[in-house]
Amino acid sequence: MKELSVKVQSDYLERMVTVKNPVLAVAELIWNALDAEATTVRVGFALNDMSAVERVNVTDDGHGMDYDDVTSSFEKLGGSWKKYSTHSKGGARRLHGKRGQGRFQAFSIGVQVSWHTCYLLNRHPVEYSISGRRTRLGTFTIDDNPKQAKDCELGTTVVIDGVDNGIHSLTTPKAVQTITEQFALYLRQYPDVGIFYNGHRIDPADAELKREEYTLDDVVLEGIGVVTSKMTVIEWKAPTDRVLYLCDAGGSRCRKPSRAFRHPALTSPRI
Repeated sequence: MKELSVKVQSDYLERMVTVKNPVLAVAELIWNALDAEATTVRVGFALNDMSAVERVNVTDDGHGMDYDDVTSSFEKLGGSWKKYSTHSKGGARRLHGKRGQGRFQAFSIGVQVSWHTCYLLNRHPVEYSISGRRTRLGTFTIDDNPKQAKDCELGTTVVIDGVDNGIHSLTTPKAVQTITEQFALYLRQYPDVGIFYNGHRIDPADAELKREEYTLDDVVLEGIGVVTSKMTVIEWKAPTDRVLYLCDAGGSRCRKPSRAFRHPALTSPRI
């Protein structure tokens, strides 16, 4: 075993793992799986006798994490290969993550996080594990080398132990609603992808009350030319916060605008 240390100030990492809504931290792990071209992502929970979550499992069937990429990216916050790419390594998907910060948000849920991954090396399946603890934030323990494994299935499993944030909220219908809102556009764009949250398959159609598409006026940008755009308005069946997201040309969610937008179309509490 060997250790990897993130080259960044510890107080910066501590701010990064302060996530008020643990469901959003789980969403980041799902995004990582989708960026690895997973077609199936399963989020499961282990409960104690008080029906409180004590463990979170996120399993995917993506292409796994290359050992050489992990040893470099885990040591360099913001040095993820995604920063310089627009599509996944296989070219099949538009990327969501860019800064390589999603792995740290897992520590906002529980005290220990481990990754076990299987990928192809020279056309042969190999596997290895990596783990970290919140008490040593920024330091990870990783196997010395990937080991050949005949029976390992390609993909990655993330396990969060010692859950102390979201012990009850992670398994509520509101959590399913939040995950649905996060991935509705993505699942519309990639219908072959299946996301299962606590045994429930995430289907935008189950949560959408109404969906409308609007073509907006073209905008001319200096040095770029004419930019076309459209707006998708989704009204959810369950009441939720009104949110506006700016997306890229592929429909992948990028960010919330820094200023509030007010428009008569955004009056419903379900939008």
